[in-house]
Amino acid sequence: MYMVGGYSASDWEWLCRSASQGFAHAQYFVGTHHQNGDIPFTKDSVRAYLWHSLAAAQEHATAEQRRTELAKRMSPQQIAEAERRAKTWKAGQCAGRSWEAEERTATMRPPAETPPLCHDVGGYEAYMKRTGKVCRLD
Repeated sequence: MYMVGGYSASDWEWLCRSASQGFAHAQYFVGTHHQNGDIPFTKDSVRAYLWHSLAAAQEHATAEQRRTELAKRMSPQQIAEAERRAKTWKAGQCAGRSWEAEERTATMRPPAETPPLCHDVGGYEAYMKRTGKVCRLD
């Protein structure tokens, strides 16, 4: 197991899985990691805008603010591409891989470590805010 920025590969995998399942707070985090270029995510304004848009559509206020900030630094073509991707996004697509790969496959291998169940740790958003990690719902 390797660590990236204090997180294990498993943590990143579960964050990506949570975002791809439509959880707004995880989508916001993935957008933020793309916006900042945090390893293992590439710095990519289009992807950041996409993930902030998905979270904002679920009334995540901070994601809406981040998307607005990003738009000020993006070209009209970049914004149009991000909006196209947001419209064609399907549950299961993960931001940690290239978009082309995301469009070809919606599956991911299970991570080596299994995070705790959300109901055991006070709920998804509370746990993520408290620890910066994700929990699982099943």
